Amino acid sequence: MKYLLALVLSILVAPTFAAKSIFPLATSAIRLHFASDQELKSAITTLADESSASKIFDEVKNGKVTLQLLNDFNFENSNSGDLSKVNDDLGRTHGYKITIHKNIAPIGGDKYYLTLSYESELYTNSDQPEEFKADYREILYRNDDGFWQGDIYYKEENILKLMINKVKSQDAYYWKAGVGFHQINSDDADRPFLLSSVTQQAWFHRAVNNARGPYYREYNYLAQPDASHSGVEIEAEFGRDMTLLQGDHSRTFLRAGVEARLSNIKNSSFVGAYISLGHDIHNQNSRLPGVRVVTGYLARKYSDSTYSESFAELSLQGENLGASVRYVLPHTDDPAYLNALPFDFENREAHVPNREPTLWLIVEGKF
Repeated sequence: MKYLLALVLSILVAPTFAAKSIFPLATSAIRLHFASDQELKSAITTLADESSASKIFDEVKNGKVTLQLLNDFNFENSNSGDLSKVNDDLGRTHGYKITIHKNIAPIGGDKYYLTLSYESELYTNSDQPEEFKADYREILYRNDDGFWQGDIYYKEENILKLMINKVKSQDAYYWKAGVGFHQINSDDADRPFLLSSVTQQAWFHRAVNNARGPYYREYNYLAQPDASHSGVEIEAEFGRDMTLLQGDHSRTFLRAGVEARLSNIKNSSFVGAYISLGHDIHNQNSRLPGVRVVTGYLARKYSDSTYSESFAELSLQGENLGASVRYVLPHTDDPAYLNALPFDFENREAHVPNREPTLWLIVEGKF
């Protein structure tokens, strides 16, 4: 964590482009007048952004809506005899996020937008974690509909937040900050579909089983009223974009930043840092979609635990519609405050789920 933070800070404070104070700017053909250094710099930045291959990915236009679905995608039959599969359908196993972006008036020549988002992620563990890892078939049972079922503890993390964001632009700093409602739900497994990752998991597994017969395990969600909490959070992020290579219709870039969250839910506040390397391809004169490939690393320090992950993302972006696939590989266990086992569970810190990759499916539409 400390080495990543040192690297990110060195990128953030590295020298930036500074426009020279030459007024007016003149050639033998044209003469341009600028009132200040800031106006000249803003004009140059705007010109670079308009011709950048990254513009189609980072712009908001008037607004856009983004839907993200997370799953550990256990494609194998969870009732089969194969115990060597990677995914066990526990831990960070399901989630989604919907975000509405709305462009607002520029401030000081920079573009800004507001986001209103709601996200829900599900973290689970078996009520018999040792037996489950040894042979989960020994602790499953048939439910009233004839499908295999297991008893699990769960924590559903829900966040509703409003943020102000500076649009990411070429070779510039960006930031976002806002407030939100933060909730851990461990005692209500019957919430409306659009508000609950628990309900979505139950619905998805039942839909597959109804269509294909007994294929996915279904779950009895064990309530823990004393583990449910809610409160207010404050979030902020500060980062920088740097061009590494620039072509006529392509751009290779580096982005690095720091982030923080302050929440009154115990042990959920964090400070973090990330770094990513990306490559964009887009010809603004072509009707073909733009292509973005990004890979990176993120680390967070909580009061009683740490979390880190690597990620890779592939995006296709048209003028108004886009789609992405994001692969996330965790290098540590989930943050301790999301441990789904009861607080008095014996050796609860040792009985954590396997570290499993997750996949985000993302679609967006601009308006």
